[in-house]
Amino acid sequence: MQALAGILFVAALALAVLFGGQTVDYSWGPALVVLAPAVLLSLAGFRQLRERGWGAWLCSLLLASAWGWTLYACAHSPVKQFARSDALLVGGMILCFVYGLLLQPAGKTGRLLMGGLALLGIANGVVVLLQVSDPDFSWPFASRPSTFPSGFFGHYNHLADFAAVGAALLTARLLFAKDRLAERILQALGIIFFGICIAFAKSRGGLVGCAAAAEVIAVGAFLIALRERSKWLRLLALLPLLFLVLGGLAGSWMLKSFESARGVENASAQGFADNRSRLVLYGIALRVSADHPLTGGGSRSFGWRKYSSWNSDPSAQDGKMPTNDDFAHNEVLQTAVDYGWLGAGLVVLAIMTTGLTGVAGLMMKDEHARSPRFAADATVIGGLAGLTATLVNSNFSFVTHTFPGAMYLGLTLAMVLPRRTPAPVAYTRRLLAGIPVTLGALATADSVLQDGNNACRVYLTTWPVSNTNLAIDE
Repeated sequence: MQALAGILFVAALALAVLFGGQTVDYSWGPALVVLAPAVLLSLAGFRQLRERGWGAWLCSLLLASAWGWTLYACAHSPVKQFARSDALLVGGMILCFVYGLLLQPAGKTGRLLMGGLALLGIANGVVVLLQVSDPDFSWPFASRPSTFPSGFFGHYNHLADFAAVGAALLTARLLFAKDRLAERILQALGIIFFGICIAFAKSRGGLVGCAAAAEVIAVGAFLIALRERSKWLRLLALLPLLFLVLGGLAGSWMLKSFESARGVENASAQGFADNRSRLVLYGIALRVSADHPLTGGGSRSFGWRKYSSWNSDPSAQDGKMPTNDDFAHNEVLQTAVDYGWLGAGLVVLAIMTTGLTGVAGLMMKDEHARSPRFAADATVIGGLAGLTATLVNSNFSFVTHTFPGAMYLGLTLAMVLPRRTPAPVAYTRRLLAGIPVTLGALATADSVLQDGNNACRVYLTTWPVSNTNLAIDE
């Protein structure tokens, strides 16, 4: 049962990468109809919840509050099409979060996930190399909206986000889990090809996110050494500092290369920070969010409210009309505009609490472990690194408004949560904790499955158009 769930989840992720790296919701249909049964089958591993502590359930409650507020706001949004799209993204996050809660780090689901990620990394890397030699290569679509290599994605930013998170998860697995040699070789190949994706995509946000993820992995290694009183503790204490210095030097050089590829002369870190086009969008988002500071203006309302902001003060944008873009290129500001600062605050609070809980669980001694902790450590550190990578990149692009990004976010949030408590959890408490998770997963899967089925039919109808002109908002 768990093996089948793992295979279906990897298949859903592959379909999301192949077709769902867009902001149009009908393209998510194939991934949705496979994701729902994968999560339902994973519920057979209900016993995985037996060792979860109160910290994990508190984080789950905070995340549920953030998702609940978003869904409530979607129900009252003025444009129902956009509201449906955002609701489907939230539904995908919830399902992936539940799947991550039930993930077996050392079992079949954990190993299948890492193997699937590695294969997706290799496949995207091969496509990127083909696009380097032939920029017109865009299979399975006829064209791409971006000149930079983007793999199976339409835009390079979304490829870079997927690659940064995938590389973070695989690196943590390779370093901390004691998998079989064949699996570790496959993981190493996945990391190499994900690195190729980032290098050729020239995504600045992806590069910074990747550097942040590497720093998190270094800190994670130090925390494990501290917990286990390792003889390598002093050496590993220097590792985060070494990564910070080397990452800064290498990152600065690569940023200059990426900026030069865009025709920027005398590229520098200061020039990267002074990104006028995005700063203009951020300023507009802040002004627009003040119109509805608590509840927001509705799903993806930045797309039309930015024009009223420009008309009221065109001098703030040097007299230039804002770009024809529905997104603020910053997910926190996008959430504040769409769902108010209350919604943005709930999201930030839930994610920060989850991250801190993961760090605390990583440092906690495990006196009652029933199996080696290597794979569990790899899962938590990989989740922290992957979550950091996508959150950093979300400050530069709207990465969670595509389905692969939404799946990644939900999955990494669950992977971060501690998997064991210092003492066994009573069966009654375990049962009561698992009931809302199961009911929530069933309700979400039912809704997502229906919408996914409808989306598949729409996508089949529109495929001839999509196959001639891939329209991705960026």
